[in-house]
Amino acid sequence: MEGVPALEIAATCRIAELRALADEPSPGGVPRAALPGLDLIPPACDSFVASWKIWNVSTVGGNVATGLPAGPMISLLSGWGATALILCPDGSARRAPVAELIVGPARTRLADGELIRSFLVPGHALAQTPAFRRISLTERGRSAALLIGRRTSASGLRLVVTASTFHPIVLDVTADPDPRNGTAGSGTAGSGTAGIAARADDARGGTGIAVRADGAAWRDAIDAAVARTRGWYDDIHGEPAWRRLMTHRLGEEILAELLPESAIGVDDAIGRVTGDLRLERSTR
Repeated sequence: MEGVPALEIAATCRIAELRALADEPSPGGVPRAALPGLDLIPPACDSFVASWKIWNVSTVGGNVATGLPAGPMISLLSGWGATALILCPDGSARRAPVAELIVGPARTRLADGELIRSFLVPGHALAQTPAFRRISLTERGRSAALLIGRRTSASGLRLVVTASTFHPIVLDVTADPDPRNGTAGSGTAGSGTAGIAARADDARGGTGIAVRADGAAWRDAIDAAVARTRGWYDDIHGEPAWRRLMTHRLGEEILAELLPESAIGVDDAIGRVTGDLRLERSTR
């Protein structure tokens, strides 16, 4: 839908206030049905370890500034392709994609004295059909892998991987039978049918590597992107090998859900929903 206005979220916006936005019938005067991207808000808010108990205290900006791999607001804003407005000590301001702002656990690209003023979510991202997958070692526990996808075109999607990695990793996936379209790379051909070309970004949303791929090549693409960083995240909430397998599984499910006409090599994932939290699509 064209003409959907951008959404600006104050850094001081409480989680409860953001959660309420998903239930408004016409946010910003736009019919709720035209904003399927808002369906990501409830499961993202539910991904907090303390759930609703801290919604009236915790803020969107505070969660991002912690830089934690399992930060659900980091996942949500990165999935939307949001940018942060950062105020600098000298009075100037700058913008940075949230996916690029996070470096690792408790580490961000904020310089001394800088603060986050707000986040800008592009309107087109809110108008695109999303998918959400999350898994934890325990029900409603800390996220061990959290993936968000949104269909960017009839044959393409953007897939953002968080929680299982040290910082967000962004991949653009598009049905493209010709590997010469974009940057040629390696991958698994689609047995004569249109494959999925997955561009594994450099883990911060920059220029990446295009590969002709199916479900197997999606796994190769995310593995390669993670290998260029610090590897899979490792703490008491999930071992790296398990996080890797769960990330593969959740990603395959998102490919099957958002690209049912063109995704190949993901037959086992059709109709499958892994994890303890689900995205409920608004019917209004």
